[in-house]
Amino acid sequence: MNHVLANETVHIEIEPVHGRIVQLNDRRRGIHLVGEPRLAENFRIRVPLPDWEGHYIRGSEQALAAVTRGPDRLELTWENLTSAHGIFPIRFTLTLTLEPDGVLFRSSVANRSPYPVAEVFTPMLGGLANAAERDDWIFHRVSGAGRITGTGEERRFYREFNHAYLGTSDPLELLPYPTLLSMPWLDLYHRTRRHGVYFSPEDPEPRLGSWVLQLRPTVNWGGTHWEWPDPRHESEPIGLALGWVTFPFVATGADYTSAPVAVRFHDGIWYEAARLYRRWYDRHFKIDRTGDWLDAADAWQSTIIQFPDGTIGYRFRDLPQLARAALSAGIDVIQVDGWNCGGLDRNYPQYEPDPRLGTPEELRAAVAECQRLGVRVLLFTNLVQVHVNTDWYRRELHAYTVRDYHGGIMSPFGWDYCYIGGHVLPMRHLMTNANVAHPRFNAIVQDQLMNVVRAGAAGTQIDKLHCGMGVDFNPDLAQAPDLNVTDPMIRCVAEHLAAAQRVDPAYRIAGETYWDRLVPYVSATYSRHWYTDRPQTTLVTFPELRQTACITGHSDFRLVTNALRLGLIVNLEAKNLHGCATDAPAMIPFVKAALALRRRLRDVMWDSRIVDHHDLVVTGDDRVLYTLHASRRTPGSYALILNHFAPESLRVEVALRNGGSASARLHRIAAGDPAGAVCTLPGAVEVPPDECIVLVFTDQRFSAA
Repeated sequence: MNHVLANETVHIEIEPVHGRIVQLNDRRRGIHLVGEPRLAENFRIRVPLPDWEGHYIRGSEQALAAVTRGPDRLELTWENLTSAHGIFPIRFTLTLTLEPDGVLFRSSVANRSPYPVAEVFTPMLGGLANAAERDDWIFHRVSGAGRITGTGEERRFYREFNHAYLGTSDPLELLPYPTLLSMPWLDLYHRTRRHGVYFSPEDPEPRLGSWVLQLRPTVNWGGTHWEWPDPRHESEPIGLALGWVTFPFVATGADYTSAPVAVRFHDGIWYEAARLYRRWYDRHFKIDRTGDWLDAADAWQSTIIQFPDGTIGYRFRDLPQLARAALSAGIDVIQVDGWNCGGLDRNYPQYEPDPRLGTPEELRAAVAECQRLGVRVLLFTNLVQVHVNTDWYRRELHAYTVRDYHGGIMSPFGWDYCYIGGHVLPMRHLMTNANVAHPRFNAIVQDQLMNVVRAGAAGTQIDKLHCGMGVDFNPDLAQAPDLNVTDPMIRCVAEHLAAAQRVDPAYRIAGETYWDRLVPYVSATYSRHWYTDRPQTTLVTFPELRQTACITGHSDFRLVTNALRLGLIVNLEAKNLHGCATDAPAMIPFVKAALALRRRLRDVMWDSRIVDHHDLVVTGDDRVLYTLHASRRTPGSYALILNHFAPESLRVEVALRNGGSASARLHRIAAGDPAGAVCTLPGAVEVPPDECIVLVFTDQRFSAA
C-alpha cells in the first residue's frame, strides 16, 4: 500500500518499494503533477569515482529502508546506496512536510563512503506529463542574472523544451541560480483556469544551485524550439523530471542537510508566484528605500569619457558641461564611465582618477560643480574584475582569481569600442574574475571603491555584478565552493555601502545586476530593455529595484514611451555612450515632456507596481502594448499605460472584465490639460505614434489584485 500524506488540498503518494513520488496533486484545484507514474522519481546524487566523474546514484533504483511518520510529515530513508559500481555506505533521507497549499522537501546525506557526494537533488519529481491540456500549461521563469534585462521567459510546458544538445542522453535543460536565474523560483500555471504551481528553494544562504529539467524519451526539433511529446512514440512512457540540485561536495565522514524546497499550489498566474516568493524573501531580508535619492531618480544620462584604447571624449573639467546637457532634457543624474586610470575596462581594480583626464582635485571640483547645478554624479566601477595585462596582476592579483575544478583560472574577457581591430582581432584588454573572499583582495577593493567617495560623487554604478557568481575551487578558501563566491560578494557590497555612508549618509549604489540578494544594497540596476514586450518578472517581484532603459538613438522616441509604460529609468546614452543630450537634440524636448508627464503622475507611474491586468479587457489592434500599474502609496489608484512601436495611430477598446463601468482621466506626453481629459470605460482609446497614453482610474470599485 502506498504511503499517503494529505490534507484538504494537497495529496501525495509514495510507492512503498523504492519510495518514488507517484502522486502530487492539488485536489481542490484539480492539478495533477505526476501524470506518468512509471517515470516517477524521488532523488539523485552524484558520487564521482576516480575514473568516472559522471557516476550518479538514482533513488528510484534503491530499496526504501525506513519510513517515519509524523503529523503532516513523512521521512523516507535509504541506506547503503547501490549502483553498478557497488555498494556505497551513504544514508539519504528525504523529508516531506505538508503545508496548507503545498509541501516542503528537504534532503539529508550522511556520507561514510570514500568518495565525496558532489550533487544532491531535493527532490527529483519525475513523470510530469499532461496529455489533456498540453497547450494551456505555461512555464514561467525570470530571464536571468547574466542577461541585460530581468524580464520573464515563458513557454508551453508540455509542448516546448530548451534542449541542451550536447548533454545527457535524455534531453536536459539547466537553470542555475544565481548565474543564470536572478531569482530561484519557477512557476507552472494554467492560462485559462488561472491556477498554478510554484517551485522554489527557500534558502537564506546565497548558495549556488540549479533547476534540472530532463525529458524521456526524446524531443524533436520543431523549427523554433524543441517539441515534445512525439505522437509516434506515445505508447512509451513520456514525461519530464523537474528537480533542484545543490553542489555541496559532502566529504567522507561529513553530513549535509539541504534547505527546504517548496512546491506550492496557488490561484492566479505567475504574478501570484512572484508574491509567494516575495513573502518568503521579506521574512529574511529587508529593503529600505527611505530617503533614497537614487530610488527617486527616474532619468540618467550616461557617458564614457575615456575608452580602453586611449580615446578621450571628455576630461574632468568637462563634467559640468555634461551636467548642463542632462538638465536641458530634464535629467538630474549623470553616470560617468572611464574616469579611472586607463579608462573604461582597463587597469581594474585601480579606481583612481586618470592623470590624462585631470588631477584628483579637478575631479572633485567638477563633481562639486555638477552637484551645485543640481545634478548628481555616479562614477562607474566594478567589484571583482581584474585586468590581466598589468604588472599588478602579474605581481599579485593573479593569486586572488577564481579557480575551476582543475585549478585553472576562468577565461578572460573584454571589450573594445573605438577601432575595428579591437572588435575583430584578439587585441582587446582582458579581465578575469577574482574573489573578494581573499581578505587582501577585499581590502584592495574596499580602498579603491572609496576613491568614488573621495571624489565627492553621490554614488557608484558597480558594473558586471552579474559576472563571477559561480563557485571557486581554490583550496585555500574556508567556505564551501557553492557559497565561497556569492556570500563574499554580498558582504563586500554591503561593507562598501556602510563605509561610504559613514562619510556621506546619502551615498547610494547602482549596479549591473538583477540578483535578488543584492536588492537591499543596490537601489537601481543598469540594464537595456531592447524589446517590444516581455513579462516583467523582476519588476513585479521587486518594484524597489529601479531599472534603466538605455536610449541610444537620436530619435528613439518609442523606446522612451516603452520606458514610461514599464516604469523604467530613461537613460539617455547619446552616440552610443560617446556623447550627451546635446548630441541628440531631437530627444531633448521629447524626453523632457515625457519625464514631466511621469513626474506629474508619479503616484501611479513611478511609485507603483506592475500588477496583473486580468480585470481589464483590451481589444482591437494587438500592436498596442499595455501595462497596469497600481500605486504603492495610494491604495485603489491605478494607471493603464499604453504605447506601441508602429508609425501610425492605433486604436483599442478598453473595458472592465466584469462588464461594469469606471471613470478615468486620460493623460499623454503631448501638451494638453495637465489634469487629463475625463473619459469613461468601456471606451475607445487612440494611441498616436511616439506617444504614451495613461488612463488613471479614479473609480474605487475597480479591482486589479
